[in-house]
Amino acid sequence: MKILQVGSSLESWGGIERYVAYLSEGLAARGNEVVVSCQPCCPLDKNLKVKSLPIRVRRKFDFHAFSQYLKHFKEVRYDVVHVHFSPDFLLPAIAARMRAQPLSIMTRHVVLSCTYEKPIR
Repeated sequence: MKILQVGSSLESWGGIERYVAYLSEGLAARGNEVVVSCQPCCPLDKNLKVKSLPIRVRRKFDFHAFSQYLKHFKEVRYDVVHVHFSPDFLLPAIAARMRAQPLSIMTRHVVLSCTYEKPIR
C-alpha cells in the first residue's frame, strides 16, 4: 500500500510527532510505501526514517498549503491519506477528497494536562 501520513502543522518533537514517526516506520517495515508530509527541517522531519514531503500548514485556512496538496495529489495517488492534527484536518483532507484519493483517515489526538490528583479516601 502507498500511504501518506499528514503532520504538516506539527512543529516540535512531542507525543503526536513521535506517534507519526513510529507509525510510519512500522508501516514501512511491513512493506508499505510511506511518505510523511511535514514542515521541512522540523524535528519530525529530522527524526523520520521514511521519505518526507515538505509542506507546512500554518493555520486552518492556509490556502497556499492547500494548493500544494492539490498539486501533489494530482501527481501521486495514495491508497490511504492519514491526517493527524487539527490544522491538517481541513485543507489537506479536502484536497485528498477533491483528487479522489481512495481513503482518508483522521485521527484526533487529544492533548491532556499531566496533573496528578490524589485519590479520595
